[in-house]
Amino acid sequence: MSDTPATLAAPSGNPAALWHTTLAEAVRLLDEEAAEELLDCCLADMGVEDALREVVMPLMHEVGEDWSTGILTVAQEHFITQVVRARLTALSRGWSSGLGPMVWLACPPGELHDLPLFPFGIALHRGGWRVRFFGAHTPVHDLIGLAKVSPPELVVLASTTARGLSSRRWELAQLSRVAPLAVAGEGASWAFAEAIGATYLPGDPVSAAEQVASSHVATRDLAASRREEAEMAAQASADTPGMQSEAS
Repeated sequence: MSDTPATLAAPSGNPAALWHTTLAEAVRLLDEEAAEELLDCCLADMGVEDALREVVMPLMHEVGEDWSTGILTVAQEHFITQVVRARLTALSRGWSSGLGPMVWLACPPGELHDLPLFPFGIALHRGGWRVRFFGAHTPVHDLIGLAKVSPPELVVLASTTARGLSSRRWELAQLSRVAPLAVAGEGASWAFAEAIGATYLPGDPVSAAEQVASSHVATRDLAASRREEAEMAAQASADTPGMQSEAS
């Protein structure tokens, strides 16, 4: 490369536009070295969450669209996906460690597109969660069996097609009775989530992760407040002398 990515200065108005354009050019030219350097610089310049939300995921959506319309070949799409996956995998190292709540990430049987689960898990781990990644084509009955032994705070299943979820409707309803369940991706909907007793996570993976983290904090704080109120009430009751009966 004649100009290293480190010398690129993002415009003050819209830094995501520069990173998107330069990264798209590198991956379409199959320039793996340049793409890796650009990804690193983008993450450093914008911050992990914003880079994933505003550059990486929109780029991968664009790549998917170009593949579906024949602009990109299967080989090109696979190359680009693997370059991005490698960087996301690096960011995911150690995400199962810590003391925070546990989330399981998976795709239902037949669903091979598990890449969006990476930015979701990365963002959630940065918010204090632990992540267990099962990935593509995961049998739902296996998740049910594991959750019965040690249920996580949340299971997230992502699918690009409605059929990928609807064909497992009964199993997913069973899973939602064992552990809190959320569905995401283009194949998920409010109606389907409600029908199986799950939560629907709309929007991009990073925003969805922030929604989960915020909801969990609010629930945790509410529970703590109620415990404190109960303890104060119990203490007040213990400190209050009992009613003494009047002598007849």
